[in-house]
Amino acid sequence: EALSASSTSFSILCMFLTILYAGFSALVFTYSNDLIRENEEDERREALKPSDEEDTNGTVEGYIGNKFTVESTPRTTMETGYLVQKSDSSLE
Repeated sequence: EALSASSTSFSILCMFLTILYAGFSALVFTYSNDLIRENEEDERREALKPSDEEDTNGTVEGYIGNKFTVESTPRTTMETGYLVQKSDSSLE
């Protein structure tokens, strides 16, 4: 009895999905010319857009721009094991 109930519910689910997919394919077929035309317009618009300029610094500009650029400063290790900046001339 449990097997019969589960197979019936599975069959109903398969029929529902078949109807849903058939409706989707009918919509795509009905509006296929419009979809193709819209796709061609999008491709043409994308081809006419100017290319993004490449940054000469080697940094990549993200979504928010280069507002939060982090640059590391060169450091050197002293004999005591501490790290100091190379431009610090008082410790040389």
